[in-house]
Amino acid sequence: MIIYKKWALSPDEKALYGMKLFPHIDAAQLPLKLQSKRLREEVMTDIRSDPETYQAFEQLDKEYQEALIEFCMGNRGMNILYDPFFKKIFRKEKIERLERLLSQIMGEKVRIVTDVPYEITRRSEDSSFMIMDMLVQLADGAYVNLEIQRLTHDFPFERAECYSSDIMVYQYDQLNMELREQNRRIQEKNAQKNAGKRESVLHFDYHKMRPVYVIALMNSGTQKFRRFPNDYIHRSEPVIRFDTGLEEKTLKRYIYISLDNFRKLEHNELTELEAWMYFLASDKPEDIRRVIDKYPEFAEYYEEIIRFRYNPKELMMMVPEAIRMLDEGSFLSMVDRMQAELDAQADLLEQRTQELMKTEKELEQLRNERMELKGKNTELKGENTELKGENTELKGENTELRKKLAALKTK
Repeated sequence: MIIYKKWALSPDEKALYGMKLFPHIDAAQLPLKLQSKRLREEVMTDIRSDPETYQAFEQLDKEYQEALIEFCMGNRGMNILYDPFFKKIFRKEKIERLERLLSQIMGEKVRIVTDVPYEITRRSEDSSFMIMDMLVQLADGAYVNLEIQRLTHDFPFERAECYSSDIMVYQYDQLNMELREQNRRIQEKNAQKNAGKRESVLHFDYHKMRPVYVIALMNSGTQKFRRFPNDYIHRSEPVIRFDTGLEEKTLKRYIYISLDNFRKLEHNELTELEAWMYFLASDKPEDIRRVIDKYPEFAEYYEEIIRFRYNPKELMMMVPEAIRMLDEGSFLSMVDRMQAELDAQADLLEQRTQELMKTEKELEQLRNERMELKGKNTELKGENTELKGENTELKGENTELRKKLAALKTK
């Protein structure tokens, strides 16, 4: 934690970060059911009505206090891509929401049977850029690890590989536990049999291992994803291809979603997947209206966010944790900005290198053309010398003919 104190936020930065939690919106353009017109005094009365809520509010910096008040008044939205907010919207009691979201992302209907404590798959994590780890098991036995990023930080494939491998080991352990329990029961039955055929103990069957999905939902992607401006979702293939052409299925699946790419694209048809992306990534009233008009059920999700404005006690249970993430992320944001600058410089260097290579190729082509012209010029000079020799010879013959002609005239 000391490293973050070194990079403490200024009041201006805190105000800016407050906007990240509760971004400004054009509230008058929202559907009427999503508008909230509350006076500052009314909001403060609600906050003061509960001593614990008011104490937690007083501990906030004034910039964050103002952002929270503005949200409760209806002048700001809520960025649900922060752990406490997201978990509240996709809580266990509303698990069908997460099922619908995952079904759209994965391209097939899924049903969640249980959630797995994230501590199981985080044995040596020290400081994560992720705001939320959500691990669930589906009805077909597959596991889904949903990772949401709020910072512009690379989610490297190596890290996703570690996550999927960790979950794979967890799955293996669970199947082994079930196998041991089955064999224990078989052994008990065999012990009770005095005679007759005994049941054979079971052995581990790797075919029972189910796929593991790692889904990285990124609020702001990195340079590698910006190289695909027309794509916002990247799904790995379910097979491994070898250099011989051999193909084998893989249990590890990866899906990367770049929300900043999504926001830059036109979405004319508005599929349900796109509606979910707008719900997660946009506070624009026109986007909210469009989503609700096409998919009325989303009105319930937006209304639930609005209800937080009238429940400061519940809100204050979530906001301090979200702010802690913002404060601790200040240093990481600076690193991200530096990385973005380095990426931009690298791109510029690559562009200039390409230009130089192009220029070098053009120069080489000119050199070759020049050498070719020189060769032709030498050849022409040789032909010219030969013609001059022939011309001299013809002149000599002409002189000799003239002499003979003159001699004939004399006779």
